Amino acid sequence: MPMWACQPFMPRSVTAFMPRISWLWALWPWLWALPAQGQDLAALLAQGVEAHRQYNLLTSDSLLAEVLAHKDQLTRLQHGEALYFYSRNMLRMATDQGSEEGFANPLVQSRMFTAYAGFAELEKSGIPRWGDKGKPEQLNMVDALIKAAVGTLETIVANPAHINRYETLAQAYISLAATISPQLYTPHELMGQLHLMAQRPVPARESFEKAIDLHRQKRVLAIDNIRIPTAYHALASLVLESDPARAHALAKRGYIINELEWNTLQVNAAKIGPQLIEEHKAIYYHNRYSLGLLELELCPAYVPADTALALYGQRSTHYQDNAYFLYNYGQLLITINPRLAAEQFEKSLDLDTNFFESYYALGNLYLDLGNYYAGLALEEQLENGENALRASGLRSTGYTYLRKALTVNPGHRGTMVRLLGAAQVLGKAQAVERYTQMLND
Repeated sequence: MPMWACQPFMPRSVTAFMPRISWLWALWPWLWALPAQGQDLAALLAQGVEAHRQYNLLTSDSLLAEVLAHKDQLTRLQHGEALYFYSRNMLRMATDQGSEEGFANPLVQSRMFTAYAGFAELEKSGIPRWGDKGKPEQLNMVDALIKAAVGTLETIVANPAHINRYETLAQAYISLAATISPQLYTPHELMGQLHLMAQRPVPARESFEKAIDLHRQKRVLAIDNIRIPTAYHALASLVLESDPARAHALAKRGYIINELEWNTLQVNAAKIGPQLIEEHKAIYYHNRYSLGLLELELCPAYVPADTALALYGQRSTHYQDNAYFLYNYGQLLITINPRLAAEQFEKSLDLDTNFFESYYALGNLYLDLGNYYAGLALEEQLENGENALRASGLRSTGYTYLRKALTVNPGHRGTMVRLLGAAQVLGKAQAVERYTQMLND
């Protein structure tokens, strides 16, 4: 039997319709999948949101990324919800990874900026309910960006040779924080610190000026306020050579603001959190130490002597480990209490046995005291009296300190001159010849 005889009969009209049936049959799986896929995306969205709430960040990231990959199949509300939780999840992953591994990490920065882009898109979208969350979430990012910037700067401090590697990361964090919150002063203080690390004093000064100006205009309650005194100290150090009077004023003002901000944090500990305040205590103490020391160093030139002396007395307990403070304190005391002045110089030498200034100051102090008692002895006309003996002892002590000063700084002509005078009055002929020759050379 021929093969055609085995084929079922089919009218011409039906065979003409077959291509259309085949075409519809081929599309049927896709047509069936459309509502199912929409249902699957809704389920994935719900799972992703729940994973985020349960702090399963990687799971949430994977699910919500899959949902957003099909955003053309989402309703506006679904798109807003997915974008909101995806961005929040991305920010959490960035801050967690940065806290554990360091913020000087391109992946951390990429996640941080992806979160910002998502919140910015939400703000512009106008999606009901979700669009209004965009700007507040951006503002909430600022603390994380400041933390990331500080962490990156700390990495630069620990690895100064690699500043070129990390500078761009730090700049990006700081610039984004300033973009989100233009009136915030902390980003400018941090940018100033970055410029200082990169040895760019002019832009550093501009950044510190900006930070201080913004703080004056509008001070808000924030943990990072304790960083502002750092800007005062940095700016004072930058203008010290050209304008010491302004440097003194900045140091004085910065010291006051440091105390003000710390007291404010203490009063508002319940709002800010005791643990967070404890973590920033080191910044407060560092500011108090550095600003107080700079103010003390400069104040004798700009305040009455009794005011300067009182200030040194009030803060002396803070700087017993600083040789320069003890030396400066001794200088203030020389005409008022020579014995106490000598004690300060001696303490400074206990800290630094090569502190030339204190050796020289002690040598001059004892020589001058010896000359004073020698004058009294001359008036009494008693060569072996008490004042004469005291003068000889003080001059000998001064001579000894001046010799140590010259050992530390062999080329100091002032020391040579005083040693020559002391050798003459003490009757040290060989020493007179030696110091005369040194001065002639």
